[in-house]
Parts: sequence; structure tokens; C-alpha cells
Amino acid sequence: SDEYVQAICYLLDHGEERLLAGIDRGVIPTSVAMEIARAKDTEIQEALAEAYEKKSLPGNQVLAIRRIIELRRALGKGLDHGTRSPKPKKRVTADSLVRAYRKETDRQKLLVKRASVSQSRLLFVINALRRLFADDHFVTLLRAEGLLTLPRPLAERLGISKG
Repeated sequence: SDEYVQAICYLLDHGEERLLAGIDRGVIPTSVAMEIARAKDTEIQEALAEAYEKKSLPGNQVLAIRRIIELRRALGKGLDHGTRSPKPKKRVTADSLVRAYRKETDRQKLLVKRASVSQSRLLFVINALRRLFADDHFVTLLRAEGLLTLPRPLAERLGISKG
């Protein structure tokens, strides 16, 4: 999405390699990473403590985010031990972290729904092609038209040998 690309670009521009690595590993949502990148360390710690006390974020998520923040504070933003950039300006609160976390989970739920729809459409196409390839007249027509090949992943999915 546009938001995801903008967030990744912002994090890259500001040298936030640790946060990017956390996103890549699936430890931290992009929206939470953006909140962290824009906030002061003390604000983040207070916001995480408040989110944990209110049970707004799962405990394992809070711990993973806290580890990233501690590494970021101790070793800098970069994965190599030295890149630092100017202080971010926006204040982070527990509510903003929770809001960012929920927004990211909603985005991921939508992604799962889209994947499910795509999978059901793919199954429909695969079953339709299986029926067509079971029809000798259809196969003869394909040969007559010179359509002798299929993309490898599709042929594998249909269980058709090459040729």
C-alpha cells in the first residue's frame, strides 16, 4: 500500500535500520515503527509501559518492541553500530501505539481476506482447467492452434507433464 511504502521510505531516509529489520522479521508493525521513529526514547518507554498496564498490546509484542528500542538506544538506529539521525518531534502515547497496532492488525486482516479470495479464485481456475484438459477435443484444439505449453507453476499445479 502507499502507507507502507511511505513508512519504509521514511525509515530508510532516517537511517532506522533496526526498525526496518524488526518489520522484516514481523516483530513490529510498520505503523508502530513509525511512531517509534518519530518519538523520544523516554516517551516510547512510557507509552509502552502504559500500553502494557492497560493490556492494550499483547505482552510478547511489548517485549519485542522494547528489545528493539533498547538496541536502538544502545547501538544506534543502524544495524552497524554507529548511524544516528536528528531527534524525532512527535510525542508518542500508549493510545497512539495502540492505535497504530490496531491499524496494522486491521491491515493484515484485510491482507489475509484478499489472500483467501485469491486462493479460492485460483482453485476455481485450476479445477476448470483440469476439466478442460480432461476433454480430448479441447486438447486437440490446443494442439491445432499451436498452444502446446503452459507456465511451469500452472502445469505443476494441474499435474500435467511437460510436453
